[in-house]
Amino acid sequence: MRRITFFLFFISFLLCQNLNAQIVQGLEVIGTGFNNDMVTLHNNNYSRVASYTYSNSVFEIPVFVGFRSRGQFGGALDILPGDRITGLYGSQFIDNDYRVSAAVEMFAGSTINNSSYSSYIIFGTINENETTRLERMRIAENGNVGIGTDDPFSKLEIKDGDIYINDINNGVIMKSPNGNCWRMTVDDTGNFVSTAITCPN
Repeated sequence: MRRITFFLFFISFLLCQNLNAQIVQGLEVIGTGFNNDMVTLHNNNYSRVASYTYSNSVFEIPVFVGFRSRGQFGGALDILPGDRITGLYGSQFIDNDYRVSAAVEMFAGSTINNSSYSSYIIFGTINENETTRLERMRIAENGNVGIGTDDPFSKLEIKDGDIYINDINNGVIMKSPNGNCWRMTVDDTGNFVSTAITCPN
C-alpha cells in the first residue's frame, strides 16, 4: 500500500512538472515512519505553495491543517497533554546548514478528553548573538496572552519588560462604570491626565 501510494504520487508529480497536467483527485503520501521530509520542493528564487479555494460558504478557506495523534498509521491513539500538534518553522542557511530560528508551535492543553480539546500556541525566536530558540509569546488555553511568561494570569501579562508608548497623544483607554471611556496619559511632570474620548468600536 505504501509503495503503491508513493508510486502514484511520484507519477503525478512528474506529470505536473513536465506536462503541466492538472491532478483532479487528491494525493496521499504514506511514509515509512522515519524522520524525513515527506514532500520537498526545490526551486531557484521562489519556492511557494499556493492554495485556491472556490466556495460560496463563508467557512471554506485555503488552510494548512496538521493532524496529530499518538499510536501509528491505522491505529491512532489519543494524544497526551503537552504534545505538540503542529507547527510552522523558519530555517536560515548558516555555516553550511539550515538552522531553525523562528517558530509558531501549537500544543495540546492540560485537559484532553472527549469534552475538552484544550490547546495553546507558542511563538519563538532567537536573539542576536545566540543560537537557542526561546519562547517569546504564548496564547494560553484560556485566551490570556503572555509576553516573557509562559503562564499569564491576565488577558495580557508582560514579564521582564516595559510597555513604551512613543506617541504623546496615545495612552491607555479604560471604561468607567457609567460606560464612558477615558484615555490615560501623563503630563511633562509625570502626573496622570485623563481625557474623555469616544469608546472604541
